[in-house]
Amino acid sequence: MSDLPGNFPGDLPDNEALEAMFAAESAPDPQARLWDGRARHLTFLHGLGGSPLTWENQVAKLPPVGIRAQAPWLRGMRPAANETFDFSAAAGDLLMNLQLEGAPRTAIIGHTLGGMVGMQMAVDAPETISHLVLIGAQIRPPAAALKAQKMALKMTPRSRFEAMGVSKNRVASALDMIATFEAGDHLDAITAKTLLVAGERDRAGRAAAEHIAANIAQAEVFIVPGASTEPMNENVEEFNTRLWDFLGVEPHTY
Repeated sequence: MSDLPGNFPGDLPDNEALEAMFAAESAPDPQARLWDGRARHLTFLHGLGGSPLTWENQVAKLPPVGIRAQAPWLRGMRPAANETFDFSAAAGDLLMNLQLEGAPRTAIIGHTLGGMVGMQMAVDAPETISHLVLIGAQIRPPAAALKAQKMALKMTPRSRFEAMGVSKNRVASALDMIATFEAGDHLDAITAKTLLVAGERDRAGRAAAEHIAANIAQAEVFIVPGASTEPMNENVEEFNTRLWDFLGVEPHTY
């Protein structure tokens, strides 16, 4: 489930622009009062070592009206923040924000760590999550895989993370928390329509997707051709086509 620097797109803007770029909100659709099963509110959650800019290729295609969307930092992962990462706290923070916003439900699109937080939200507040799109998510990564990730993290220069606007210390802290993830024991509580996504070249991700899908009532698996651990940026067209179809969203065309 590796998504450490090296899998990131280059030339990313600095983090001062994040909120303006990705707290995208378009005019609410008055027809949304009667929910028709289509996603009206989207929450994009970045992965371990990622940032809100992970979703640039998806947010840019949101329709100009009818959809509200956000791509926040996970609690404990913003470089300048004081708190540490914790699954329950990160999920609770997002659920509280939805309540304050007055959004009755949201669709979660989460990459690796963000997908795990999405599962936590769907277990803690099933009625709040309309759709789950989990990309490269795992519930019990093998100890050998976690050890390999920690070694890769240790060998990655701090400057590589800083160039991406990401804190190496926060990535390391979150990686240590992976073993504490407990929502994977309660997948039967998830009622959201769920799509598990993995890249064709991500063997571990494909196996995890099949396992998770087998334990969620309304789940299906989509394998992105030619992609590895970051299919939303490695095969944007295939990923976006399936994403918008699953969510019932008509993408913006230029």
